[in-house]
Amino acid sequence: MKKSAITILLNNTDEDKRDFRSCLSLLIENYLKEFPCDIICFYEKDFCQSEMNFLKSNFEVNLIFQSIEFTVPEYPEQIISQIPQYFPHPEDPNHIGFSMGYRHMCRFFAGEIFHHPILKEYKYIWRLDTDSKILSKITYNVFDQMQRSETVYGYVNIQHDHPAVIQDLWSVSEKYFQSIGKGHIFNSDVFHDHFRRVFYTNFEILDLDFFRGKEYQSFYKHLDDTGGIYKYRWGDHIIRYIALKSLLDDNKLLFFNDIVYQHGNIYHNTEIINTY
Repeated sequence: MKKSAITILLNNTDEDKRDFRSCLSLLIENYLKEFPCDIICFYEKDFCQSEMNFLKSNFEVNLIFQSIEFTVPEYPEQIISQIPQYFPHPEDPNHIGFSMGYRHMCRFFAGEIFHHPILKEYKYIWRLDTDSKILSKITYNVFDQMQRSETVYGYVNIQHDHPAVIQDLWSVSEKYFQSIGKGHIFNSDVFHDHFRRVFYTNFEILDLDFFRGKEYQSFYKHLDDTGGIYKYRWGDHIIRYIALKSLLDDNKLLFFNDIVYQHGNIYHNTEIINTY
């Protein structure tokens, strides 16, 4: 079997650095001591070298640091002119809004990450955020579990996205899947069960063979070409949900209901928690 890795996107703030140290400590204690694997840390060029040195010196895990550079694609001027510097926060009028950096992150995880050269040798990746916390012992290898169950996506939670950050997404997606004869989630009898749902992608395990493949990448490229991630703050989590629920049967998705996980709230043995 090809190698597997945990992936993290680092941020150069004091809070994120503290969070990641805590994340790593819990990962080591509750998983990596028994099931070691590479941890690939993506970072932008402003991330400080001293923190990388600290992490390498103080955590006995195989940390691989990979720099990345985020840029807005070369969209037509008609799209560029509609991209705000900050996308308004749907619930907090005093919030500055979703930055370009946030939307770069959404695009990266929605599709760009899967073709990064550093992942070429890997079969599975387990994405976590810097503030992800594994709160109990995991007694099995999660990647082996994916392989045994012949699934391509593992998750711990499903939520709903806010209506203000999905403008045009469902109609654009529906037209796309109609054109290829797929997308049962848009049928009127089940549409309400799926509308606005998202996988909680700060914990997700992905089979890269599928996500590099034509079916997923064609849909991602179709969305990316519209500029909707930048214009409307379409999130990678809802793009993931629409793609997987439209392209795959549910038996290809693995719900890790025995892992106690925290990202803000604690998630354990439940499919849907917070909804807007």
